[in-house]
Amino acid sequence: MQRIPTEILNLPGIEVEDYTDVAGQLILNVEARTTAAICPRCQQTSHHLHQNHWYLARDSSISGRTVFLKINRRQCKCQTCGKPFSETLNFIGNRCKQTDRFAQSTVQQVLHSDIHNVALVNDLTDEEVWYQISSIKRCNILVHPFRNRTEYFVDEVMETACGLHNFRLTHRQLKAA
Repeated sequence: MQRIPTEILNLPGIEVEDYTDVAGQLILNVEARTTAAICPRCQQTSHHLHQNHWYLARDSSISGRTVFLKINRRQCKCQTCGKPFSETLNFIGNRCKQTDRFAQSTVQQVLHSDIHNVALVNDLTDEEVWYQISSIKRCNILVHPFRNRTEYFVDEVMETACGLHNFRLTHRQLKAA
């Protein structure tokens, strides 16, 4: 474990195992500290590791440097139902290419600017920024005014989508705890 990078990363339950500097970008190899996972089908605790799945996800910058997390999302096999499942990580959704806090930061920037400029600042494409807005990662966006740049956009649809997404994230956090 790398103690200082783990403290700087500030993700509870996650340890930085190693880090590399590639062309001015930090790549942090991270793993969860837990040794067990809860099966989403039968809610039983499993200690049986089935496979390791490594993938890269974008995180918030550190000291102005782009940060990618090389995440080991372990796949376990349930002893009760016999089905494999991936562990739940509370800082990133399933199949997401960015952490929740990076997505939240991006959406907050869009609230005060526009999609194209936020994409340029964060070295993203307009489509990636739009994806982050459409998934509304833990943003409490209904508390803030949404500066809509698209004509005829219905605010009630956005409120409903945000409410459903926030409910899903809350439910996911409660299951992981």
